[in-house]
Amino acid sequence: MKLILVIFHEVYRERIRELLEALRVPGYTEFRELSGSGETGRRYDTSVWPGRNAAVLTVVETARAERVVKEIQAFKERLGTRACRPGGVKVFVLPVEAAA
Repeated sequence: MKLILVIFHEVYRERIRELLEALRVPGYTEFRELSGSGETGRRYDTSVWPGRNAAVLTVVETARAERVVKEIQAFKERLGTRACRPGGVKVFVLPVEAAA
């Protein structure tokens, strides 16, 4: 099993949800109003550093994880160049040793 963490600009929240539902991901946990700094800049929801991020976590079977990651990467590519989009989308995959 794999844990997938997707961090993205909050403007993509509905589109990420729709993507996960289309992929029939059995469940996920959503985190809203996140602050931070990364390759697309800083987001602290202030006048100097506007915007916020969001994130979702899901645990899926290894075979499904590959498809989910591929579709999220395709979504990111469809957004265009960094200059044409308000923020980034990052996906991380971690092994899950146990789930109870």
